[in-house]
Amino acid sequence: MTPDAPATERYTPEDRRARLRAFADRMLDQLEDLPPPEDVAEMERTVRVGLLIERLYARVDAAERKAPPRERTDEEIAECRHENELHYQQFLARWGLAKPKPEPEPEPEPASPTDWVDEFEGYGFEDDGLDDDASEIASETVSAPVVPELDGRDAFKAAYRPQSVPDSS
Repeated sequence: MTPDAPATERYTPEDRRARLRAFADRMLDQLEDLPPPEDVAEMERTVRVGLLIERLYARVDAAERKAPPRERTDEEIAECRHENELHYQQFLARWGLAKPKPEPEPEPEPASPTDWVDEFEGYGFEDDGLDDDASEIASETVSAPVVPELDGRDAFKAAYRPQSVPDSS
């Protein structure tokens, strides 16, 4: 490998952890398949191998705890939201706070033109007793609105204007 070649990793951190855990699993399987130790030297060897396997598992667990969380798929997110909603509904039901889900209202059927005519019956061309002659409306005079006269206190407030005091400085 040349010094200016880019350093590419053979395995991703997740792959390394998975392979190390698989290696520790295979070692543990082999250790369990061994016959029981017969003397002190075999006992010591078995204990050392067991401790080594335990150390491998501890390293993998620590690395997994420090690793950033992986990206979740949309299906996992939807499943998690569904589980959270179920848990929340159970909580509300347990404490008596659950509200019944409102049933969806059926969509109203579109009104037909005949229904529209029936609904507005009486607003057709027949005489409804109202004067609709524009000449009569134009001849009416519009008067100014009636403003009530101010009495006592209101008249004083309307007439009072504070006088400005000249500055003596």
